[in-house]
Amino acid sequence: MNEDDLQPRTDLDEQTNISSSIPGIFSRFYSQQKSIYALYSKYKMFFMGLMAPALVVGYVAIHLVEHQIQSIAQERLRGVEGGFGYNHQSLEALKGTLLPFIALRISGYLVCWLAFCFSFAAISVAVHRTINGLDISIHECFQQVRENTASWLLVSLILAGIMGLGVAGEFGVGYMMALVAFKLSLSIWFVHGMSAVVFVIVITFFARFILAIPFVVLDGTRPGQAFYDSTLIMDENLIWVMYLILKSIVLVYIAQEFPFWILRVFSITNIDTWQWWTLWSIGMVGVLYVQPILFIGLSQLQHDRKQMINPLL
Repeated sequence: MNEDDLQPRTDLDEQTNISSSIPGIFSRFYSQQKSIYALYSKYKMFFMGLMAPALVVGYVAIHLVEHQIQSIAQERLRGVEGGFGYNHQSLEALKGTLLPFIALRISGYLVCWLAFCFSFAAISVAVHRTINGLDISIHECFQQVRENTASWLLVSLILAGIMGLGVAGEFGVGYMMALVAFKLSLSIWFVHGMSAVVFVIVITFFARFILAIPFVVLDGTRPGQAFYDSTLIMDENLIWVMYLILKSIVLVYIAQEFPFWILRVFSITNIDTWQWWTLWSIGMVGVLYVQPILFIGLSQLQHDRKQMINPLL
């Protein structure tokens, strides 16, 4: 056996030779996307089952937090003239609630984030097992994640901190751009454009570390090494991952809002509470359908490209 026989070969390795040109990049993207949809179509209900707990826990946490904030605000504003209006009486009644409201919202979104990270880790386990020809079950996938709870939780919290700092920076830049636009009488589209640029920069930086989750769950890698290994893979695949993330954001937004767009098409404005919740539930089913595609793509990338870090894996 010669030395070349010891080197693992994957479809992504063969595609690397043609990825230096624009047609090669599109060919590689098409091949990778085809692989994702082939796996997803074969185990669609299974992956949706792994995704479902994140949607239920995450969105329930956010709605509970928003309901609590609204309840506190209503209690403070009871008897205040103008209600929720931006007037002196309302602002005076809500004095001291800004930080508690921010803390509540952060806690809700943090629970949602951890739930999605948990499902991402479980989907990574499922993708790894299917590629290696092993049997899969929802219990086994979640069990492997629970066995690495400490490392998985630490990585997820660090990623949440990175994203939180990025979002705070984005809001800061947006605020400064709004002031500049106001002083120079620039179009509001200038603010939107600069905010979009900052958003892409934040997502690009964040994406470099996202594969740390499957590394700590699948390989038992220490968190610091997992982040480093993730950046090594992203050095060659950042454009592909950015495409996956941005496409997922667009698809999730369309799936969530589509039922309400139908109402606007037919000029329906007044709906009952139960009708609103029905439309929202339909949107969540759409999100449940499209969200696993991103996690499958990231998991496939981590599985295929980790050979370049350690050929023995």
